[in-house]
Order: sequence, then structure tokens, then C-alpha cells
Amino acid sequence: MFGLDKMFDFDRNGRLDVMEKASRAAFLTQMMEEEEKRKKKNKYDDDEED
Repeated sequence: MFGLDKMFDFDRNGRLDVMEKASRAAFLTQMMEEEEKRKKKNKYDDDEED
């Protein structure tokens, strides 16, 4: 298991069940949406900062 998988393995059995996979997917989706909003709000990417 990798970092995020361990974070969402709520019952600590070493495998992600359906609910755990759904939680991980929802978390990643929300993070990506927030990142897109942040990029739209800022006119410059983080990579272009001096």
C-alpha cells in the first residue's frame, strides 16, 4: 500500500474496500477541484513565481 491508500484503509486490513475507495476518490476529486479554483483565482502558476 502507498501513502494515500494507507490513509484510507480505515479497518487496517491492508486492502481498500468499496467505501474506502470511494472516500479516496472523493478526497482526490475535491483536492483537484480546489486546486483548479486556486489556479483560476491566481493569474500565475506557482511555477512562475520569482
